[in-house]
Amino acid sequence: MDIKGLKLSCYLNVAACQMRHHNYESIVINSSKALSMQSDNAKALYRRGAAYVQLQEYEKAKEDLTAAQQLEPKNQAVSKQLQILKSKVQQLNQYYASAMKKLFT
Repeated sequence: MDIKGLKLSCYLNVAACQMRHHNYESIVINSSKALSMQSDNAKALYRRGAAYVQLQEYEKAKEDLTAAQQLEPKNQAVSKQLQILKSKVQQLNQYYASAMKKLFT
């Protein structure tokens, strides 16, 4: 393994460790560094997308998770995270609809 590959592995591993500690900003940073080295890395896209879901950055999450799914269509973790994203967006839309209804009644 060359130095670039080793750095890539380190960024991915740090992001994975940070996922266990719910440090989502760090996941985004380390996954982004990995993606700057290899833009089609499904693990980095998945981890950053999952972090964006938790940070409520839903557009960015959709972009990353969709790209990860295109790279690995059978990856169950990516599919599950896309379902979570869809659910959170629906909840947010319902909240906004309810708030607007109350505002104008």
